Amino acid sequence: MRETGGTYYVGYDGHGPYEGLGGATGPYMFFSSKEKAEARIEEMKQSWRLVNGAYMRTLLFENNAHEHGRTQVTVRKGVKWSDLSPGEQVCLKSVGGEGIVVATVQFIYKCPFYDIPQRLLDMEHDPLCRTSEGLREEMDRVYDDPTWIVESVTVVGYIIPT
Repeated sequence: MRETGGTYYVGYDGHGPYEGLGGATGPYMFFSSKEKAEARIEEMKQSWRLVNGAYMRTLLFENNAHEHGRTQVTVRKGVKWSDLSPGEQVCLKSVGGEGIVVATVQFIYKCPFYDIPQRLLDMEHDPLCRTSEGLREEMDRVYDDPTWIVESVTVVGYIIPT
């Protein structure tokens, strides 16, 4: 983290959380307070995992059922995951800790919950979430906060190699 003129910069170098600017290739995040910058650094450390010698962002799953060789999606509240890039590798892990799998991001789609196209719901990794009603029930259960529905959601398309 670096401060210049009251702005705090946090970046990462593609290999994991990075707390400085020297040598980082981006992207950079800008914060108006040191507390917010430090909170983001801590969040980044919690959401990255060392897998096969490389740091990757980690998506946690309540239902860790995935098919290999088929593009699937997961829907996340908010925009936290919207900065993933097609081609980026991510770690998929169950909340319980077992079952780490590496996947490649295929696409990102941001929208209000009720605007998720059915063609994307058909790709949902969890068969019970392939309708708006089923997905809503599961997200209500997972997030345990009814206000999530007013936020945008991020649909992450990914594929696990065969």
